[in-house]
Amino acid sequence: MPEPQHIGPEFLFTAAGRVKTVEQGTPECTAARVFHVAVSPEGFREDSPSFGVPELAFERVPLDLRAFEAAILRSEPEATLSSIERAYSKVTSQREVQIEVGN
Repeated sequence: MPEPQHIGPEFLFTAAGRVKTVEQGTPECTAARVFHVAVSPEGFREDSPSFGVPELAFERVPLDLRAFEAAILRSEPEATLSSIERAYSKVTSQREVQIEVGN
């Protein structure tokens, strides 16, 4: 029986016109699931209000990423995360959060 497939981190179509998927249990699948949690604000899903991450837009810098990581691990406990924060633009005070995923 083939492994179940999941939608990848980007909603893309293959040349055959099918949605591009990743195989369950692979590192790519774990990264895709973490991506989907990380880009969803808490409360985004009515059926799972704790799904998603807390809003970081109005947090003080440097950002406290512990709550952000905890929210991801609540939905994807088998992932191993490493997060870093960088100044994206000194002019506009924008920040960038990079998450590396391992399993």
